[in-house]
Amino acid sequence: MSREDQTYELKFSNVQAYARPTYQDKDRVVNHIYPNEARLRNLTYELPVYMDVSFRILSTDEHTLEENVLHEHKDNPRLPIGKIPVMVRSDWCALKGLTDKDCISKGECFYDQGGYFIIKGGEKVVVAQEKMANNFVYVFRTKGNSAFSWQAEIRSYVDESNKPPSKFSLN
Repeated sequence: MSREDQTYELKFSNVQAYARPTYQDKDRVVNHIYPNEARLRNLTYELPVYMDVSFRILSTDEHTLEENVLHEHKDNPRLPIGKIPVMVRSDWCALKGLTDKDCISKGECFYDQGGYFIIKGGEKVVVAQEKMANNFVYVFRTKGNSAFSWQAEIRSYVDESNKPPSKFSLN
């Protein structure tokens, strides 16, 4: 049977992550890690993500030719698909459930509330940004020594255009 007569069907299921952040050393040994160690060793504090992937090779008349489950080991059917950073002090953090004394022994500050990520040893924070929606009128009370007490503003934008929005203000 030629390859033109074959169809491949992939099935992705059962996405999972380990319970604690890990790193892989130069000998490819996987070790658990705490946030302070990630900072000191310029590592990313992250979790590996796994999923089950199975495939079937079908012929044009829908008869199954072959069915396989992709996996690293026969007793472990999970396939690694990537890594995600872990927020310090979140439910996935290795410090979760430890007492304050245990956290201090792991090199963490007693007052550290978490809420940030450690990427290549540096602490990174996600900052929310608000952006005014285009094609809506916004009315603001002016501040300071302005001659006007209110200002209306609209940012006009055409969806099919690659021009930036044009701003129009009325006092």
